[in-house]
Amino acid sequence: MIRTILLLSVLLHSSLMFGNVVSDGIREMDGNVFKLQRESATEQNGDKDVTWFKDQLKISSKYQERERGIFGLSWPHFITMIFLICSMIIALVAMVVRHRRTKELLNLLLKEEKEDGIKS
Repeated sequence: MIRTILLLSVLLHSSLMFGNVVSDGIREMDGNVFKLQRESATEQNGDKDVTWFKDQLKISSKYQERERGIFGLSWPHFITMIFLICSMIIALVAMVVRHRRTKELLNLLLKEEKEDGIKS
């Protein structure tokens, strides 16, 4: 009997102590579920909105994008981005090579100046 009372008091105390943690976790989980429901509803409404907009403007189907390229980008946009990234990398490599060559030439000039200073 005493063991039962002690066990119940420990359980009651632990539930009071950790009750906020559990309720916070439940609230967070409910918030995440609500967020996912809202996002899926927004996507569905977004598709309806785009369809309505295309119907209102009477956009021909030949101007509508049927396939998307990599990462949801159109192919011309993706190719342009690849070109720009490659150009940036080439420019950085050229800058590093120029910096090394300039440093090499300056060290060579300083070395010659020291040699000329010692001779005279």
